[in-house]
Amino acid sequence: MNVFKTLVRKMNELTEKTLLVLTPCYPDKRGKVVGDPFVKYPVDEMKRFFKEIIVISPQPYFPSLLTKFKFFRNRFTASNVFQDYSYENVTVFYPKFFTLPMTPFRKRNGDYCYNASKRILKKNNLKFDLIHAHFTWPCGYVAAKLKKEHKKKVVLTGHGFDIYELPFRNKFWNKKATDVLKKVDKIITVSESNKKCIKVLGFNSIVLTNGFNSKKFKFLKNKKGLKSELNIPPNKKIILHVGNLIKIKNQINIINAANELQKKRKDFVVYLIGAGPDKEKIINKIKKLKLEDHVKVLGPKTHDEIPLWMNIADLFVLPSYSEGNPTVMFEALGCGLPFIGTNVGGVSEIITSEEYGLLYNDPEDYHILTELINRGLNKKWNNEKITNYSKEFTWKKISKRIINIYNDIS
Repeated sequence: MNVFKTLVRKMNELTEKTLLVLTPCYPDKRGKVVGDPFVKYPVDEMKRFFKEIIVISPQPYFPSLLTKFKFFRNRFTASNVFQDYSYENVTVFYPKFFTLPMTPFRKRNGDYCYNASKRILKKNNLKFDLIHAHFTWPCGYVAAKLKKEHKKKVVLTGHGFDIYELPFRNKFWNKKATDVLKKVDKIITVSESNKKCIKVLGFNSIVLTNGFNSKKFKFLKNKKGLKSELNIPPNKKIILHVGNLIKIKNQINIINAANELQKKRKDFVVYLIGAGPDKEKIINKIKKLKLEDHVKVLGPKTHDEIPLWMNIADLFVLPSYSEGNPTVMFEALGCGLPFIGTNVGGVSEIITSEEYGLLYNDPEDYHILTELINRGLNKKWNNEKITNYSKEFTWKKISKRIINIYNDIS
């Protein structure tokens, strides 16, 4: 009874507090800019527990003159795209900082983000009681500095490259990462694989997987009607990929696999949803292999559209070179969509059975990928079973565990 009373008291205390969230990516008001909403979803679940949530998402920008150069255009967004906004008790700020995609600038991005964040806090006279930072660098670095100044507790979520790659790159980045990990009060990460990396660095962490919005990503039974609505050939098997068009996501080997697969069967179309610097390279590869009938590049889609595409698909494919615990995997499972992908990061911790998907080890081996896609297209999947399994990973459940962590350190 005393434990229950303590929990209730702490929950009541949170409703009088303001949470500061630091993240490099948070969707704009239209839901189209600044990345996947894997931070926004838990914020939306947790906002009822707080008096206010302040989100600061520092964004790199450059003068519009540089948009003439493709190298810069593909890596940064002009500053006028980002507009601060509010909804309910959440206020979102996008402070800008100038930087360039070069090592000397990357090493200073933590300080650039800190100065940009501090400017917003000072200008708006913002007060907060608790900090939750996403990614060790640069936002974890910002949180550690704000902790020292404001004497507030910090929770850090390490998601992917900032845990399994950056600290092991060289001495400079190892020191930057370990300094942050040393100063925060609790470390969350998204997979057991990441947890081992953090342990190697000398720190303990709590595993909370990524999740998905179960109200939006759910199994719909009217596949035929949806195909008609989206103008998809009714007699074709649909293979879907959603991700940034960048090397690490390995779309080139999806195309190579499609080329091999079309030698065996003609009843499929691959749809690639996403935007990024590799778009031209991907389109040229499709043209070179004369795969225009089998591989389509759709460009980016909103998070309201993606569940529809997942519900008309037969397989979801993600052959990444590396991942933390990809949000799109959970979203696909939520729609009852079987997953085909590489055994990287925390993927095998979620795809624990061939009832949910098929995994392989070498991202370069598109022959194995071809085999698995072919198997997947021939297999009779239990879509409802996949959906039921996915309910373990809803943002609602995961957010409650995050709230418990906040209570533990408050």
